[in-house]
Amino acid sequence: MNNGVEIDTQQVLSMFSELTSKERKKTFKLSLRKSANILRKQVVSNLKSVVKDVNTKNRWNQKTLQSGVRLSVEKDSQSVKVHILGDFRLKFFELGTKNRYNEKKKKVKLKKERYTGSNKANYYFKNAKTQTEQQVFSSLEQSFTDIIKKINDKHK
Repeated sequence: MNNGVEIDTQQVLSMFSELTSKERKKTFKLSLRKSANILRKQVVSNLKSVVKDVNTKNRWNQKTLQSGVRLSVEKDSQSVKVHILGDFRLKFFELGTKNRYNEKKKKVKLKKERYTGSNKANYYFKNAKTQTEQQVFSSLEQSFTDIIKKINDKHK
């Protein structure tokens, strides 16, 4: 499809049927991972627009906010998951928080509640999904074809 080369779907399917089961599984896994990386990169770029510095390490576990955006391919190689629960703080930037108040300070009850802030919902993950949905699915088919061709060329 690139460089003026067209490939028939029947030809791709026949190449796929010639592969061993291990190579088929690898093909699915690689194409899913490659397509899901598009979403992961978009989530990180949307997060950068919300948070000042996503690459700063925190004090208690030395991880960055960017490392909390995770991608995993399931063992059956039929599905892939991109999520933001690798770092619990990302949830608060996505969904926001309600107004919070302190009633005590150093175990002493305050006369009046003290307002400690809130975060507004930014929905950076939700927006990234809608922005890249079409691109991910079109990339899936293209990467599947490319990987099959690459494995087939390797055997010849």
